[in-house]
Amino acid sequence: MTRSVTLTSKRALGEGGASMDLFPVIGDPADFVILHSAGTLRSAVLNPPFDRTTIRAGTVVARRRASTWMLGTDEQ
Repeated sequence: MTRSVTLTSKRALGEGGASMDLFPVIGDPADFVILHSAGTLRSAVLNPPFDRTTIRAGTVVARRRASTWMLGTDEQ
């Protein structure tokens, strides 16, 4: 599964000259997305979370975060 998500994606984007290793190595472009609350690869692929950070050329270019508010009852 990781191979198809990582390596096949590089080939599809025409980055055949880039390292075809599963892990980034020195010289690889630093372009990736961090899915903050994805607990497994399966959940990242089938149900990607809203919270994410996009890195392009080693720089954060986008960040999306959600806030959750709970309305509580004040007991007096």
